[in-house]
Amino acid sequence: MRGDTGFTLTVYGTNFITTSVVRFNGADRGTTFVSDTELTADILTADLTAVGTFDVTVFNPEPGGGESNAQTLTVSANPSTINVPNDYATIQAAIDAAEPGDTILVSPGTYSENLRITKALTVRSTDGAEETIIDGTSSYIVIISHSDVTFEGFTVTNPEYDGGADASGILVETVTEPISNVQILNNIVTRVRSETGTTPSMYGATGINIGYATTKGFTLSNIVISGNTITDIKNPDGASVDHTCGINVWDGADNVLISDNIISGIKFNGIMLEYASNVQIEENSISGCKVGIGVEPFEGATVSGLTIHHNNIVDNTVYGLEAVGVTGLVDAENNWWGAPSGPYHPETNTGGSGNAVSDNVDYEPWLTESYPPVVTPPPPVFTWPPEPYVPPVNLTEVRGNVDTILSLGEVVPAGDDPTLIGLDYNHDGMVDIADAFDQLRNAGLLWTPSFTFDPDAASNTLMALQSVYGANLENFPSLEGRVWLLYMLGYLPYQ
Repeated sequence: MRGDTGFTLTVYGTNFITTSVVRFNGADRGTTFVSDTELTADILTADLTAVGTFDVTVFNPEPGGGESNAQTLTVSANPSTINVPNDYATIQAAIDAAEPGDTILVSPGTYSENLRITKALTVRSTDGAEETIIDGTSSYIVIISHSDVTFEGFTVTNPEYDGGADASGILVETVTEPISNVQILNNIVTRVRSETGTTPSMYGATGINIGYATTKGFTLSNIVISGNTITDIKNPDGASVDHTCGINVWDGADNVLISDNIISGIKFNGIMLEYASNVQIEENSISGCKVGIGVEPFEGATVSGLTIHHNNIVDNTVYGLEAVGVTGLVDAENNWWGAPSGPYHPETNTGGSGNAVSDNVDYEPWLTESYPPVVTPPPPVFTWPPEPYVPPVNLTEVRGNVDTILSLGEVVPAGDDPTLIGLDYNHDGMVDIADAFDQLRNAGLLWTPSFTFDPDAASNTLMALQSVYGANLENFPSLEGRVWLLYMLGYLPYQ
């Protein structure tokens, strides 16, 4: 890790000699010869001050000798946490000061700034999107142009912006290198330009914009857009080419997951796919748009590997899903289109009263209720009698007392033996089987509302069990024996 103290590095190889020298990033380091296949070297604290990947080689001096092939040693960031505004007044100042791998935690408030994230960071609010607002000051409010970035828990808005080429709440773009592993989570993206301004943005407005990959000659992959609310993305009429949408994937992104988002009130497309591969659209709610999901490859591009499952696509004015210029059918099975009869199609499902679908869409089977389905709990079931309350008891003591009473074999006046006085639980002056039942009941181990011991009932119980236990019942002819049998068979429920 960056900032660690120096350490001893063990190097393995062949043809090592006593004068071999290990080199770190081209500089000799103190080396100890262990064997012709093993060396150790002193890596200095100064070698660990910068993040990066450094070459490690072995040099054998002349005659012969020379420098070996290189292996690499990576010095990674020692992640730290930066707090805004405690450590830095603005989010961008914290981003500029951070090292790759750091986490920036942003406290509630409104931050009037635009962000550009150009290193591997986690930028997260402490109290969620509703409490933490980024009020942008230009067309692109948040730009992510690096791999391994997580952006989570903000409201992103720019309601005063007017005109320009386009506007985006969050833009992911490549600049000088490929980008992968970007997560955009649990944000609210709303009103990224003025919907009532005098000048429309030429190409419209976008909530979350995944683009600038192939155009700049790099790849853009492994993007997760999940848990966001994207709403009220509008653009005044009059734009020359208006692509206003909630989410747009348009320049060759690969392996994109769009899940669990709420998208509503979008002028044109809730989700637009123009150039993408391996895109999963699942468990989103898309409503109040002109088109819920639009698939329209542009300028010879393709959209491939697309699956659209378990979404609620309802109340969109023209199409729930429109696929134009695609090859084959778009896999849009198992979605809720707003009606049990499925989506409307003028030829293949004229009876469907849900959102319409265009040609080139595989929409069967469809869901007959919204996703996830509502699970109705079963009605309550009451049983009687209820389970008795079992107070804390010493079961060993209870068992001993009951065993003592049963072992008497007869009714004994409690006063005849001072040791028996404590066993007269019903205080009738006698120690008998009734006291055994009272002891069990008072301990909560026998559910009887009141005690009445009926010898005939015991006999009836024995007779009912005769077919199971046979001649063994003859060993319990007495009243106490019958009680003991009930206890042994579990009819007196204590152990």
